[in-house]
Amino acid sequence: MKWLKEENGIEENSLFGLYLIQDEKIIDCNQKLARILGYEREQLINLSIYELLDQKEHKSVQANINKRLNNKLTSFHHRKYVKRQDGSYLEVEINGSLTIYNNKPAIVGTVIDYNEVLNKNEMVDDRSNYDLLTGLPNRSIFEYELDNLLENMNDATPFAVMYLDLDDFKQINGNLGHDIGNQLLIGFSQKIKEYVGPDDFVARLNGDEFALLVTGFAEYENVHKLAKDIIALFEEPLVVGKYEVFLSISIGISVYPYSGDDKASLLKSVDIAIYQSKEIGKNNYQIYTPQMNIASYKTFTLKNDLHKAMKSDELEIYFQPRIDPVTNKIVAAEALIRWVHPKWGIVPPKEFIWLAEETGMIISIGDWVLRNVCLQIQKWQNQGYEPITISVNFSPVQFLQSDPSSKIIEIIQQMNIEPKWLEIEITESVLLDNEQQVTSVIEKLRRYGIRFSIDDFGTGYSALNYLKKFNVDLIKLDRSLIKDITQDKYSFEITHALNELAHTLGLKVVAEGVEEVEHLKLLKEMNCDEIQGYLFSEPVNTDEFERLLSDGECVPDIIKEQPVVENKREYFRLSFEYPLGADMTVNRVAGKKVQMGSTEVLIEDISAGGLRFISNVKLPARKDWVLSFHTEVMEQSPTMYGHIVWQHELEDGIYRYGLMFTYEEKDKENMIQLVNKLQVKLKNTPLLPNSRFIDQEKITYMQ
Repeated sequence: MKWLKEENGIEENSLFGLYLIQDEKIIDCNQKLARILGYEREQLINLSIYELLDQKEHKSVQANINKRLNNKLTSFHHRKYVKRQDGSYLEVEINGSLTIYNNKPAIVGTVIDYNEVLNKNEMVDDRSNYDLLTGLPNRSIFEYELDNLLENMNDATPFAVMYLDLDDFKQINGNLGHDIGNQLLIGFSQKIKEYVGPDDFVARLNGDEFALLVTGFAEYENVHKLAKDIIALFEEPLVVGKYEVFLSISIGISVYPYSGDDKASLLKSVDIAIYQSKEIGKNNYQIYTPQMNIASYKTFTLKNDLHKAMKSDELEIYFQPRIDPVTNKIVAAEALIRWVHPKWGIVPPKEFIWLAEETGMIISIGDWVLRNVCLQIQKWQNQGYEPITISVNFSPVQFLQSDPSSKIIEIIQQMNIEPKWLEIEITESVLLDNEQQVTSVIEKLRRYGIRFSIDDFGTGYSALNYLKKFNVDLIKLDRSLIKDITQDKYSFEITHALNELAHTLGLKVVAEGVEEVEHLKLLKEMNCDEIQGYLFSEPVNTDEFERLLSDGECVPDIIKEQPVVENKREYFRLSFEYPLGADMTVNRVAGKKVQMGSTEVLIEDISAGGLRFISNVKLPARKDWVLSFHTEVMEQSPTMYGHIVWQHELEDGIYRYGLMFTYEEKDKENMIQLVNKLQVKLKNTPLLPNSRFIDQEKITYMQ
């Protein structure tokens, strides 16, 4: 067992038999395999595998081994009858994959005795309830065990439901192959099973997601310790063959009865908790509480609703024009997907694309976007609009498909458009993770006539190296560089240098995130080729973009004639020099009470009729969404209710809202008195004591 333990991170007391085969002999195995076969472990070492098989099986097994060693099969699993030492036959599941031992090919794998595993209780009489790779129970048994716990627990006996998700496991599979990935899953599951107590339950729910039911802890703090200890288990790498792989884990936890007192609420809570953990970053855990914020709740609902988005026709394509800074002419546009959610309104891609990548839906969504963009290009050209290039964003996952270039070419041919009017935007992460495959795809599609650009350029550690390695047509300078070029010398010099370098290499340059006239002036002086940003236009739907195409040019918003709007506010509005912090939550949706936690927002002004606030959560402007705001000001703790009547994106991920109050007449009188009192106090002391005024720049604070 020495090699299996040292090379694969797998311990002796496994749930299943482990073997290493070379030259058709057992080179190494564990005690579990010996017990399954009725041998002493020493008797199995160097034993021919054919001693364990019926004579009729010899030829087929030998042919299968030869295929493995010739690398014609990536992995295998078979259900077979094996011969025990006493001559009896036992039905087992055999899994295996190719490895290297002493510089020669070998096969490593598992043997599962279903009779032993499935006899643990009467309910699990179906072998499909167990994971073939790890031997762990699957989701059906997990939920069955959870039901049993709930039936036998009283309110004074807490237990924890834990979800464990391996971070970036799809990337590991893509880079190292599924054989290595499978061995990592075996090693991971074994470490978890060995660490938790004998009374605790471990299951594999799907690909890289595991679940634990943990009982017997005396204090709530023990749950925190358990999560930290599990994360610490993988501070050292798992060794698989020649690879040392560091694993990081996102953990979500719900605790009975605090996070929920039935199965549905506990599973919903642990789902929300693990998505909150992923938002925080790798190697983190979160325990669900009713105070988990709106962003976590939104992520949870979006994940559940995403599979219905395409079927319900909720996805739309918006277009943001790219402008020639000298002529103001529209020369190109970026296609940006939007999800028009029935509850949350328009959801930007950054809030759901990563969910689509995680669930695998990004492939079908990406195909839908490409097909509809090509269809729109064809439609505009048939309507007589001057042709322009439309760029489409591609996810790293899309490049992991088998031959993505052929699919792209097929769609273009079906839509009958010229390839030169399509541009594919890729990020530096795509180039970093899949260099060889991406290079091949770019070369094939550029030969066909499609253009390529590198998006968010200038933010990666090896950005300049990509210009040497990859044959692209243009770069898009990241908005983080552009926003500071008027104030920060380094941002200006870097932007100027990248622009000059790109032009020297024959590449065009697009500046993203241009929002101010001063940005435009400096970029024109640099001879930047194209401008994209809110200064000219935010992303707009198809109808609005067609109006822009009809004009042929796009004038900066600040130059446009602004209509005079009469101030018809009924109440005096008090603006704060320093924003007032408040806890916001969703109180009701469509008349139904909603239970979720709060999210901090900043109130910029207030009146008896409403308030203006900024938040890093995108919310819909809907009358049937009632929000509540709780704050502390002048030793008072008012709670205000209302609905959003307008919204505006200040910059990427930061939104400003106008809220109209909804309350009784007596509450309105109290608000008028509070605003009047505040006005007097703030004249002399903008930062009132015993209040939640924030002495920081608003956008920076929210970020």
